[in-house]
Amino acid sequence: MATTQAVEAPTGRKDPVFSIDPKQIEAKGRQIGVVVGNRLCPGAIARLKKGTSPRGAGFEELRRLARDYCSKDPDFLSPRLPVLEAAFRLLLASPQNQLSLSDILQQLTEIWITASWPRHISQEALERVLRGPNEYGILVADE
Repeated sequence: MATTQAVEAPTGRKDPVFSIDPKQIEAKGRQIGVVVGNRLCPGAIARLKKGTSPRGAGFEELRRLARDYCSKDPDFLSPRLPVLEAAFRLLLASPQNQLSLSDILQQLTEIWITASWPRHISQEALERVLRGPNEYGILVADE
């Protein structure tokens, strides 16, 4: 998996870049087709190859479907989603296969601002959530 260089964050610290590592998902005893496939929008599921279920598809195919179809579905990135789930979906739908911490924060803020009850998370708190243990295979891509 390709990595990018971290950029300077406004605070002078490096802005870490996060990605999804399917090997980490499997290392936790979970199936990629279940973890990613259960989050696909109906439009993406309809475009799976005939006779293929999300459980039988590979990570790159599921990711492409999420990027091409689900990223345009308003229910895919609902303001009601928990922080880690929303970050996972942002990373799935990212055209670059990875996002910087500040990009994730900006996109979450844009999603949450439209909610009936707007939410906020600081960059430091979001970084702790993303660096913490998770079942999503999210890790820092530049370390």
